[in-house]
Amino acid sequence: MLMSQLDAAATVTGGHAITWLGTRLASVAQRLNGAKFNRCLIKSGASMGILRLVLALSVVVGHSGAPILGFSGTDAFSAVQAFFMISGFYITLVLDSKYISFSQNITFWANRFLRLYPAYLIGLALSIIAILLRNEMHDYVQTFDTTSWMAKLFMVSSNLTMLGQDIPYWACVHNAYGGCLNDWNLILDPPTWSLSVELMFYAVAPFIVRQPRRIAVFLLAGLLYHSLASWLHWEALRVPGFVHFDTQKVFYFMFPSSVLFFALGALSYHVVYKRTAEKRKLGVGSYVFLVAVIIWLAEMNSGTFFLGWKEAILLFFAIPVLFNLTTHNRFDRFVGDLSYPIYVVHFPLILVLRKIGFSGASLADAAAAAAIVLAVVIAVFVESPVDKFRQRFARRRIAHAGQVGQMQPCR
Repeated sequence: MLMSQLDAAATVTGGHAITWLGTRLASVAQRLNGAKFNRCLIKSGASMGILRLVLALSVVVGHSGAPILGFSGTDAFSAVQAFFMISGFYITLVLDSKYISFSQNITFWANRFLRLYPAYLIGLALSIIAILLRNEMHDYVQTFDTTSWMAKLFMVSSNLTMLGQDIPYWACVHNAYGGCLNDWNLILDPPTWSLSVELMFYAVAPFIVRQPRRIAVFLLAGLLYHSLASWLHWEALRVPGFVHFDTQKVFYFMFPSSVLFFALGALSYHVVYKRTAEKRKLGVGSYVFLVAVIIWLAEMNSGTFFLGWKEAILLFFAIPVLFNLTTHNRFDRFVGDLSYPIYVVHFPLILVLRKIGFSGASLADAAAAAAIVLAVVIAVFVESPVDKFRQRFARRRIAHAGQVGQMQPCR
């Protein structure tokens, strides 16, 4: 009891220091970059390129099972949840600065789908090639033949649209014999389950992230989910037969487990980035709320979810700072543009390289090198042209909505 009280007191003290440090760093970065608070900052994309590349390579390390040239990164689970925080920040920036009205939501949704889908299709095609090279197509066809028509429809639609790819990781999709198909039988490119979670966040984001109070409610919902799941987790360990509990399913693959991280990213935009840009101080109520969230995270996080509370709070303040420092850096932007293609193509590349005979460190090194080379090709020859189309599409849609002035070229 005494130790928990001391930990809580230390957390409050740390919360003061982190809040002060984060605000100062964001202020310095704002002055260094001379950044204007408008949608011109989002012209160049999410930036934070080095951070995103490190996270993507950490996922490659996790799936290949060995370091890349001695680089181990963070664990793959934490890397994905960190990506969710970055996404929460950037999507909030976009919706608050570019797609500012309710009538522009459809344009936002279409644009985000176009952002994800081209590279996803390439990853899907590579996955099919990997299955053919590994002589596993017969197994997939056999699995398909033994499922119900509903399962067949799900397998086809989820792989073609990205929607619902998270479901096999936490729910049972039955085969003809009454058993459950695992995710490997259903999803051709398994890591893309997270894209389905991203799409669910995109679906609800326009109704939440433009208003800080709604984000606070969203964040509280995520905290409550993790608190309840943590309690069930420890009860399942303490009381035999209490409940069957799969930690990865509950704390990682299910969309509610990601709400906390999307919300933290969204709140960091309003609390750190936007208030600093507008030179507005944090109110007492907001400050108390932040300290309470830090304490809640610290008390709850006892190894039950993957991105630690200290890392989450660090990212909460670091993401806005890194965005300001890197948003106009072309090299960093290009490096960051490689992270998503690396994420969607690395897994089938690992399967092919294993079939050829790579293993251990050589597998990780070869997979990373091949993924980076292919990501450069995708970024230059696929995503760049698509991005130009997306920007023209957004300009036309917003101009049609009578807000032409907001989409004039940035000077």
